[in-house]
Amino acid sequence: MTGPGAAAPQTYQQWLECFEMLSTGPVSGEYVESLKHGSCPGIEKMTAKFDERLQETVNRMMNRATKHCTRSLNEALEEGDFSYIEVILRRCRREIEHCRFYRELPFLQAEFRDRLDMQVVKETNRYWDRLKGYLAKLIEETESAELYDLLYYIKRLSA
Repeated sequence: MTGPGAAAPQTYQQWLECFEMLSTGPVSGEYVESLKHGSCPGIEKMTAKFDERLQETVNRMMNRATKHCTRSLNEALEEGDFSYIEVILRRCRREIEHCRFYRELPFLQAEFRDRLDMQVVKETNRYWDRLKGYLAKLIEETESAELYDLLYYIKRLSA
């Protein structure tokens, strides 16, 4: 597998390469969509290791998406530039949704997939809640109409 346009992984080694790519940078929605067509013959022999690598990958993807979003929001707020904040938030939401690519992998055990998804949803909600709390504090300090609008938008986005 050489990049986001490559075919879906069909072997354990290809999945490891895929996990590395997913862990180190954003990928297209098309690439994430293509993963559901992947397979992993013999997964039964290495389920625990595969699941561990998958969970590490999802965690790294989540961390990268939320750190990038937080950094971009802080820069925009410091500069008082609200024009791109909705774009930043939509991109973050999309990247977080990409983290849940495992839901479409038919060869994963349902119990593992459900448990991982519960964790990811919990972490996602925690991130949006922290962001809303931070903005609520800023609103108390500044009474900024733009921040009220932003908080309202985040509440809709994270619902």
